Amino acid sequence: MILYHGTNTDFDIIDLSKSKPHKDFGRGFLLAALMNEKQINYMIEGMVKDLTILLVERHGMDIETALRTIYNSKTYERLENPDSHLYFQSPLYGV
Repeated sequence: MILYHGTNTDFDIIDLSKSKPHKDFGRGFLLAALMNEKQINYMIEGMVKDLTILLVERHGMDIETALRTIYNSKTYERLENPDSHLYFQSPLYGV
């Protein structure tokens, strides 16, 4: 069975100490069997944020140039296609 968690960060161990005790259902780790469009868009936005940070920090771009580079890239074109599942990958995959 494949389960999804709303993150684009890789992890091997569930660490409940990172969850917030007074949010939604309390301390826990929420999973879903299916991804909905809102979750996919959230992961795409997270990937764009992470790619922007990488371009700024590693390539010395200002934020506007980094965002323009991402949004005009083939990577973003593939990222927008949910069937590519690129939003599940590490942001380093796109750099």
